[in-house]
Amino acid sequence: MENITIVIVSGDREFSKALALSLMAVCDDFIIKTCDTKLFVSEWNAYKGEGDYTAKYDVVLWDGSEIEDTYRGNLVHLADKASQVKMDFNNQRFSIYKYCGAPAMGAAIFEIYSSLTGRSAVFVRKDKVGIFAFGSWEGGSGCTTVTLACAQELQRFRRKKILLLSLETVESTPRYFTVAPELKSVGEYLYRVLPDSSIIGETTTPFIESYIVRDLYGIEAFAPSRSLNPLTSLDGREMQKLIAVLVDSGRYDAILIDMGTCLTQSASAVMEMADRICFVTGSLDLTKREEMYLGHVLVSTGEDTMVKAVRLTNMCSAGTSPPSSDKKEAGETQFVALRTTARRFERTADFEEPNQFVLEGDFGEDIRRLTGLLLRH
Repeated sequence: MENITIVIVSGDREFSKALALSLMAVCDDFIIKTCDTKLFVSEWNAYKGEGDYTAKYDVVLWDGSEIEDTYRGNLVHLADKASQVKMDFNNQRFSIYKYCGAPAMGAAIFEIYSSLTGRSAVFVRKDKVGIFAFGSWEGGSGCTTVTLACAQELQRFRRKKILLLSLETVESTPRYFTVAPELKSVGEYLYRVLPDSSIIGETTTPFIESYIVRDLYGIEAFAPSRSLNPLTSLDGREMQKLIAVLVDSGRYDAILIDMGTCLTQSASAVMEMADRICFVTGSLDLTKREEMYLGHVLVSTGEDTMVKAVRLTNMCSAGTSPPSSDKKEAGETQFVALRTTARRFERTADFEEPNQFVLEGDFGEDIRRLTGLLLRH
């Protein structure tokens, strides 16, 4: 998308300067000017009779009550209260919460600009986007922890842009990501990219920034819904479309999907699409539950699933000797054992801060080994 010219009109010089810097930090496509409210109004009055003064800019962000009842088109009101936010695409009336985060405001500006001009971002799909699934036949095996640790390994040390998707019924995202209250949830994103055929409305792919949370290292995930995770209720076709939209965005190098113990249609679709699958267990020995789980996977996805699978024994005792993967029979899963607990993270004094993993020692080495296996397509 071409550069977007923005003017921030405010009587608070420090606020307008801080807002301009934060918006430019999240998007290089913004060209931003700040202007005092009185000066802008004076120039606007002097311009009357020569056309629309605000047309000099793509978007005018107005901080103040002067236009609270008259804003329209590219004249966007910065609302003091979240309840005053309006995104009326039919009547082209837009207001943005002035204290929302810069990524969310930047995404709203993109949506407004696209609505006003009919132009949209052009996505350049990357040649290869890795899709890696993590699942387990037992709760408490550390599936989520291993998924997040691999995501951190890929993001920090292999310079990959990572998106994490969770198929857990009750998501653990808030434990590891800071979720701002103004962000839209994954359910709202699904409403935009998977519209009901009976509903006439927006069918374009939304700007993802409004829906995304990040951890300390830049790993991204969707802001969770306030109720149960809507991803678990998707059928196979809907999950395939969602992943296709994310791949086509050109934003990510890899998508890591934490299936947990989920065996729904959406999980089956994920395993069919995945480049590699990591099955996480807490036991070296084959259990009856594992046999039943893998039997269901084979029936629902086919034998090819096991060819691309890695079986990982997590939290096993030091000194245990897992079966060697050097003599792996055709169709048999590779074996990896993490000899140390995967539940290694740092807590800050403020327990509202998200947990942070520590990729050090044996744990870090095992995660690197596992990540290497996953990348070996």
